[in-house]
Amino acid sequence: MRLAPTYAKDWTVIRFGVDSSYAPSESKAPDGNLVGLEIDFGSAICAQLKVKCVSMESPRGSVIPGLKARKFDGILS
Repeated sequence: MRLAPTYAKDWTVIRFGVDSSYAPSESKAPDGNLVGLEIDFGSAICAQLKVKCVSMESPRGSVIPGLKARKFDGILS
């Protein structure tokens, strides 16, 4: 049996799931934007990879199920 070659995805956007209830790692600023150490870490990853970074808020307890359902590409939490 011969396997077909597999190629890495050409990323343009990386979607990170976050639970904003864990300050200072991640929380909501008064203006509604997500802020914190994990948000900064995700932004640094995306800057290195030269892709757009999107942090998607996910309710407590639904981050891992959201990842399994492919609602986002990774978790920062």
